[in-house]
Amino acid sequence: DDYQTTIGVDFNHKKVKTDNGEDVSVQLWDIAGQDRFAGLSRIFYNHALAAIIVFDLFNEESYKNAAKWKKDVDDKVFLPSGEKIPVLLLGNKCDRLKDGLSDPIATEEELVKFAKDYNFFAYFQCSAKTGHNIQEACSQLIGKVAANNAKQNNMSQKIAEQKRLEQKEALVLANNNSHHNSSCC
Repeated sequence: DDYQTTIGVDFNHKKVKTDNGEDVSVQLWDIAGQDRFAGLSRIFYNHALAAIIVFDLFNEESYKNAAKWKKDVDDKVFLPSGEKIPVLLLGNKCDRLKDGLSDPIATEEELVKFAKDYNFFAYFQCSAKTGHNIQEACSQLIGKVAANNAKQNNMSQKIAEQKRLEQKEALVLANNNSHHNSSCC
């Protein structure tokens, strides 16, 4: 097979349309999942709104590392609201399932349970080689990020409105107090 392994860190930028037609700019940082880059993960996670963890459906070590990387993301990356970022789990190389020459490391049911147990936002079997399920998975994740942003904007607007009301109340109280003080003489 002609799979190209990431060496070091790779970066990509893409403009996409969400399901509701909104144009968004997506930055993808591929940190390769190699242990030698684990110490730098916080730098690459900075300001992330979502993550994708990819494992090889036919590699036990890759599968076990998915749980380790999920914990790392959960421990280091949070939305402005303090919530954990949504993390998508992708089981790669599903194109090899058709050839029947090798067995995956787990059944589809076990993989779905694994994703649920580790609180992944969603799980998809995919193929980087054929593109199977890549668009669908990314569309779901981008939709989740957009929903989180809308929720955050709504919260920010409510907080700003609350502060305006508090300032208005404080001003009214200050004006009332100044009238009381001036009328005493």
